[in-house]
Amino acid sequence: MNKYLELTMTHRVDIHGKKMMGWLAPLMLALTLMVSSCSPATEGQEGNDAWVTLTISTGGEAAQAKASDAASRASGSAADKDWQVNDLTIYIFDQTGQVIGSSYASYSINSKQDIIATVKTRKAQNCTVIALANAGTLSGTYATAQTTSPFAGVSTLSEFQQKYITFKDMASLESAPCLLMVGYLKGFDTTSSGSSISLQRLASRLDFTITVMDDKDTGFPIVVDSYQLCHAPLSAFYAPADMSSTGITLPSGTSFVEYAANSTAFNSWTSGSNSQSYTAYVYANPATTTTDATYLLIKAHTQASPTDTRKIWQSEFKVYLTGITGITGPADYQLLPNYHYTIGITVQGSATEHNGVKTVYTAYPYYSSSLSAWGSNENRDLDMK
Repeated sequence: MNKYLELTMTHRVDIHGKKMMGWLAPLMLALTLMVSSCSPATEGQEGNDAWVTLTISTGGEAAQAKASDAASRASGSAADKDWQVNDLTIYIFDQTGQVIGSSYASYSINSKQDIIATVKTRKAQNCTVIALANAGTLSGTYATAQTTSPFAGVSTLSEFQQKYITFKDMASLESAPCLLMVGYLKGFDTTSSGSSISLQRLASRLDFTITVMDDKDTGFPIVVDSYQLCHAPLSAFYAPADMSSTGITLPSGTSFVEYAANSTAFNSWTSGSNSQSYTAYVYANPATTTTDATYLLIKAHTQASPTDTRKIWQSEFKVYLTGITGITGPADYQLLPNYHYTIGITVQGSATEHNGVKTVYTAYPYYSSSLSAWGSNENRDLDMK
């Protein structure tokens, strides 16, 4: 741990009208006195040294579905990663881009909380502060180059922003217990206090609901055989300089992988069991064409009747997040960081039929003072095979 670091954490707790037990009061007072007696702020900020206190927030709730909506997810499809913070890295850069302070600490947080971090640095103005969650955990276990110190040797802001993670494989990407999150504070004066940083997830959250109906043209029952998320990037920058729709890029040479397929078939004739939900987290993909886009591959067929398994047709559908409007820059096929997508898919015909598959989707940022959805769309935006 960096010798300049002292970190404390406060948990926001809503008491909801309950009084604290009497014996807790003297204990809390004693703890407060102990913490105050060894606080770095009281050790004397001599010379050019400065202690800065930052509040790191895991941010607000997603607009459409809260992170606690685990019950609506397919079993095992995704962990509740939205709020998980296992470690926190903080770097402070002066106005020339030189490192003037850094810290690292471990945590175990899986709810909306604030982390109070105190970092030793030096007196300076117009600084840039970067807070990064879970870099140590993910780079130490799930990356190709395993290290718990991915920023060792970094001395400038530009060097920091060129660092990126490459996950070992699909299994590592899908099973990782947390997400990379980053927050920036620019124009910071290290002699000030009380500043806050909101973390943003570097991944997109995708909530799919797939429903199957009888063939709308022939009335034959349809079976969805499997679905699979495909062409997900294995790499992501730890601290991209621009997280907008026009600024996101992938590290050079990024590889793409397919997530594990869900092969539990479901059909249109079993009442109450004709739909499945699936949640996945995917790191940002700035695709502008179907060649580079992330998509959900659905395989389905229709048969003569629920008991007659002779196949009438068999199709594959590639469902892209395309045609979404309402953001600055090209929408195309991008998956933006820190966005929560909800995608409703209805399979109701073959790949050769008009509207054989319908998609309805929205996308919201995790944090926004005025939440406005990307436009819902209902179309046949599929590469059909």
